[in-house]
Amino acid sequence: MFDMFNMMGKVKEFQAKMAEIQEILGRTSISAQHPDVDVKVTVNGKKEIIKIAVASDLWLSFNPEQIVDFISNTTNLALKEAENTAKTLMAEKTEGILPNIPGMDLKSLFSK
Repeated sequence: MFDMFNMMGKVKEFQAKMAEIQEILGRTSISAQHPDVDVKVTVNGKKEIIKIAVASDLWLSFNPEQIVDFISNTTNLALKEAENTAKTLMAEKTEGILPNIPGMDLKSLFSK
């Protein structure tokens, strides 16, 4: 039999865990380095850019469009890593809280 009170308790527990996860992600820094040039981008776990560093010699060696491409590619690497970090943290913190109902992703209801 379906226990509505137990389910509501689980939902509240899940919401508390999501708030904790968001707080942790806000404090987490993830950096990516471009594989070919000296460009580094740092983001937090909430996928907000914190810092972009471009070596000064790149401005002499490449045109602005190329440098923008380097920054864009490096930012995408950092954001992918931030996404993986968020997914891993969420899986760890919410394991066993909500039931796994086939075809219904309850965790997506609470993600931003």
